[in-house]
Amino acid sequence: MSILCRFGLWLVLWLTFSAGPGLASDGEERIGDQATSTSLAIGHWKNACREGAGSPSACAKLGGAFFVGYDSVKPNIGEGLRYETYACEGGLPSACTDVANMYHKLGRYSEARTAYRTACNAGDGGGCRNLAVMMTTGQGGPVDFGGSKEMSTKACTMGVSDMCQMARRPGPTGYDEFHAAFARAEARDVPGMIALMKTSCFERGYYDACDLIARWSLDGTQWPKDISLGRAGLKQACALDPSKGCARYAEMILRGEGGAMSTPEAFTLYQRACDAGDRDGCYGVASMMYAGQVGVVEMPVIVDHLNRACRDNGLSACALLAKILRHGEGNIAANPERARDLYLQDCNTRFGQSCFEYATMLMKGELGGPSPDQRRYAKDAFERACRTGVVAACDAAKTTSDPAP
Repeated sequence: MSILCRFGLWLVLWLTFSAGPGLASDGEERIGDQATSTSLAIGHWKNACREGAGSPSACAKLGGAFFVGYDSVKPNIGEGLRYETYACEGGLPSACTDVANMYHKLGRYSEARTAYRTACNAGDGGGCRNLAVMMTTGQGGPVDFGGSKEMSTKACTMGVSDMCQMARRPGPTGYDEFHAAFARAEARDVPGMIALMKTSCFERGYYDACDLIARWSLDGTQWPKDISLGRAGLKQACALDPSKGCARYAEMILRGEGGAMSTPEAFTLYQRACDAGDRDGCYGVASMMYAGQVGVVEMPVIVDHLNRACRDNGLSACALLAKILRHGEGNIAANPERARDLYLQDCNTRFGQSCFEYATMLMKGELGGPSPDQRRYAKDAFERACRTGVVAACDAAKTTSDPAP
């Protein structure tokens, strides 16, 4: 070998091993980054990471590769955690968040919470965000709404925009308890979940919590049925938002579920819901008046409320309005064409009794005929009504013959 060649080889070795670990690590990491597959890059990243003594970013790349698994590299969360820890300890804030994410996936919530705090303190907004969520839900430590707001504020200032709204909360609003309740559900802590939902609804006035208290207490899907608690949830929901809660609350009062029955109170609540824009409230007012449950039957008022509900796709209201208009009731003139359209609208949406009434109108000649087309439409409507349990429609479908071709 010539003196020049020997000098060149010596120079390469000197640059690699004598110029410091940083230069060698950077070179290895770049080679790994340019590899055509993760499996080829692994060896170079390991050389660059040097068990935490080299490049933190190379250690983080190793951690990510082992955590997710790429190409022929099999997922290995233990190895992923080891290399991400090297990167975190080497001063890479995002790696600290990755460490916390792995702890969280493993169910080691206390360690995840600590690692998220480390990431947040090091300047990673994602760490602040996830720590805020854990403080809200009580995962890995106590519920800390004040701390959650502080972490949300830090995350917001670091550019995590979805945390800015949480950071601006003026104080306890029920939002925190509401979301903490879901963490209790995941932990199968039903008493804890109910307690947090109650605080959110009855003490903080958070509508969504009241709505779920009502739903889950009445259907028993998340905790044992409790009709009285369901009624209390609807009462609070009605007070908070009449357009959503009052009609359902009125229905319970009208039936006497979970407490006393009161027809006047139910009617007042239906009217309140209707005035707030709830179609079910308008239908409730009309149906109670039509049934004679509130004194004098005022047909124009009934029709007005049914029109309001029907315009918002209140199908029960459309069906009752069709019944009134079919022959005319009280001082309301008959309008069979509109009745037909209303029955057909309801029939096309949910079949049932409206299909039967529509078909009956056609076959009785209430709209002229029946023409061959009307007979075909009637038979189809009878069959649709039959499929949804209207027994009389099944018999009518059999006796309605197809028109001659």
